[in-house]
Amino acid sequence: MLAQRLLKHLSELFVFVSDPAVPATNNLAERSLRPAVVARKISGGTRSPKGSDTKMGPVSLFGTWQVQEKPLLASCQELLLSTSPA
Repeated sequence: MLAQRLLKHLSELFVFVSDPAVPATNNLAERSLRPAVVARKISGGTRSPKGSDTKMGPVSLFGTWQVQEKPLLASCQELLLSTSPA
């Protein structure tokens, strides 16, 4: 139920009120993914939810690393070397 979910996460919903460093919207995150979304729409997409996840996961990850000013190649290598095989 929506009311229960709101009560459960109430402390998380208004962090931006008590912490001025937290933006009130996620516009920055949405704008960072916009070029990939536009490219997906122009190309006709990936034809499956699994394909979309496979493509958008790395796009989001690389975007996060860019915002954090991390070197992309070194970050990829670190991630691949630190992940244990399934």
